[in-house]
Amino acid sequence: MAGAATDSLFADLREQVAMVAKIIIAAGGDIDKIIGEKILAVFHSEGKPCEALAAACRAALQINAAEGRGALPFPTATAVNYGTVIAGFLGVGGKRDFTVIGDAVNVTARIEAQAEVMRYQRCLASEQVLEMLPADVLAREYCEVELKGKAKPMKLYQLTTTSTSILGC
Repeated sequence: MAGAATDSLFADLREQVAMVAKIIIAAGGDIDKIIGEKILAVFHSEGKPCEALAAACRAALQINAAEGRGALPFPTATAVNYGTVIAGFLGVGGKRDFTVIGDAVNVTARIEAQAEVMRYQRCLASEQVLEMLPADVLAREYCEVELKGKAKPMKLYQLTTTSTSILGC
């Protein structure tokens, strides 16, 4: 019986990852890492940070909307942050992967951990994001938290939208 349960769990996990990755890629993002049920996505700015940020926000909101419609097997939590990363190959021997590292990545992971404990609409963004939000993405202050490695508390904002085109409805 454990084999059938494990097979079902992995089938659901594959479905979840495939659906979330499809949303990210359709929005113009790149999948950097898949770690269990978590996905690290990067939206490259290439001199247009507002466009990259808008795409990331819309993808995050679409993921949360898919969960809300029951289209995903597992609950989701998303975080959007903006900052500079270092990109390159990391690893040894045949196990080298292209990845991004840096403070912006670490902060995003910590914001996502905060989103995981929310009851609904688990989509949080940093204050850096707030300054560049597109008109169809709304933000309300959610909380102020102390994040590991940061001297000052950081304000987090819950992202929502009234646009049905973003949500895929």
